[in-house]
Amino acid sequence: MVSKKNTRLQQFIAVYSRWLTVEDHDYFEVVFGCCFANIHLNSKPVWLYAVGTSGSGKSELLQSLDGHPKIELLSSLTEKTLISGLVLSGDEDSNDASFLPKLNGKILILKDFTTLMKERREVLANLMGQLRDMYDGKSRRAFGTGKSTMYVSKFGIIAGVTFEIDKHITTLAALGERFLIYRLPILTRDQKKARALTASRNLNVTRQEEKIQKAAHYVLDLTPIKPEIPEEIMLKLETLAEFVAKARTHVERDRYNREVVYDPEPEVHTRLLKQLSDLARGICMAREKACAGLSELRLIRKIGFDCIPSNRAKLLRLLALRFPDKISNQEAADACKLSRSAVYYWLDDLHKLDLVKKITIAGGSGHGWSRYTWVLRKHYGQLLRRILGLKRKRSR
Repeated sequence: MVSKKNTRLQQFIAVYSRWLTVEDHDYFEVVFGCCFANIHLNSKPVWLYAVGTSGSGKSELLQSLDGHPKIELLSSLTEKTLISGLVLSGDEDSNDASFLPKLNGKILILKDFTTLMKERREVLANLMGQLRDMYDGKSRRAFGTGKSTMYVSKFGIIAGVTFEIDKHITTLAALGERFLIYRLPILTRDQKKARALTASRNLNVTRQEEKIQKAAHYVLDLTPIKPEIPEEIMLKLETLAEFVAKARTHVERDRYNREVVYDPEPEVHTRLLKQLSDLARGICMAREKACAGLSELRLIRKIGFDCIPSNRAKLLRLLALRFPDKISNQEAADACKLSRSAVYYWLDDLHKLDLVKKITIAGGSGHGWSRYTWVLRKHYGQLLRRILGLKRKRSR
């Protein structure tokens, strides 16, 4: 149980709030939860994208972690950052200039992953392929000199990124997704105004950074107890992981005629369940709790849903709100402010994944997108309403 006095995380948020605006406490709990999961659990790494617009506050928290012994902060990555292949002098492993060995047992903070997203497709694919290979803690590289090196390094990642990631998320999924995603809430006009005014009134940025960093390190220095996850919560997490694994599956289409190239096959959700459950444990540690409960389940459900490509997630949310009623392609396009043709293919992707029923309208004619209505399959409709916290509809 949480002690009556403020937890270290609550104390950090209080310090942070003196200098900067805080709209979303969940973000603090997720970031520190990810840190604790990587530092204190003898498990697979937990890697996280923190997604938000520029100026949304994601970078300030990440920067405050810098300087702690368990943290390595970089502004971005290149193809040669983690494994350079350069030996400074002699032929000893200790002279390897690669950054990867320095990460073992630590957390890599990437303050701005967006710059990488804007690289050429092949550069992005190469780097993500490197990270995929490193996820399990071992990576072997052969160099042109004839030398082959085995790197043993297990590390966490927290990467700040803008919504630019949504342009690439299906490509990243096709390469084998290793990251969870937390999307910061979109700020209202009043929240943006308050954030800008607060920042403009601060005349001592150095003192602000020192105070916030000291408070962040105090949180990271906590030695938490390892929490339990009750079987009832674990079963709900397993159901969530199975749904998310299916809903985020890439559907490969021909770039010219838009036909599906091959039947999509969702990943087995073993790794995803492990990531979500470990992050739930980490959030408990950040909250100084001994057991996961409904509060942690709510936050992990949000993270799970955030892992679904954003346009698919918009449509799934709309279908869940309307469930069990059908919705036309035109209604979906208008509600989500997307084009009818794009909505048709995204809904058809969900149909190919067996999440949505595609129903032909009797006597329908015209464009392909006008001949169908769509509805979530019963099991997924009921599940998605629970995941999104929607109230049960009254029977008619």
